[in-house]
Amino acid sequence: MKNMRIVVSGTVGIGKTTTAKILEERLSLTNDDVFLNNEIIEGENPYLDSYYENRPEWSFLTQMSFLNDRFRAILEEEEKRKKNPNRISIFDRHFLDDYIFANLKTVKWDMSAFQWNSYDLVNKYFANSLEAEMHPDYFFLLKTSLQTVLKRIEERNRGSEAAVDVEYWENMYYHYYEDPKIIEYLKENTKRLIVLEVGDLTPDEITDEIIKILNKDD
Repeated sequence: MKNMRIVVSGTVGIGKTTTAKILEERLSLTNDDVFLNNEIIEGENPYLDSYYENRPEWSFLTQMSFLNDRFRAILEEEEKRKKNPNRISIFDRHFLDDYIFANLKTVKWDMSAFQWNSYDLVNKYFANSLEAEMHPDYFFLLKTSLQTVLKRIEERNRGSEAAVDVEYWENMYYHYYEDPKIIEYLKENTKRLIVLEVGDLTPDEITDEIIKILNKDD
């Protein structure tokens, strides 16, 4: 198993971050060069504080910053792959995820139509600028029921999440798993989009399922 770009994605509360970390650990046992590109955290975006204070004014710049940072991470990873073509790159979210977040009602409605159209053009330009061989080989979209997602978000009780309206999580769930426009966008920009029904599986068990698929295709 070598030379792969793997994305672990899904809505908040699905277990993707823990799964991505376990996947890195497991693949590193049999591969010399495995690297996990961690999700960009809130503190790394210079516009977020201003966004929370005045969302309509700062929404566009905040989303553009996330998009730019994630896309730059992909380009930097590709430079490293030139030194080792057999490198396995794992992404805890990908810049393709940004298109999903930018479509959320509470994000999109904070932008003017002009700003949204500009964001849409830049996002798709970035996507189209990636050569076909740079597309993710596997985009694992982890999925469970909305009720399970809401329960997990409530149980982990993170301050920033607890203050978010349930409608936001419902809207996020819709865009990740049911919006045909976004599903098509993901299919166009990945080699294999795999919606993995995880139910109540633990991150270790989800990793087992991912590795089974990788081994089967190897």
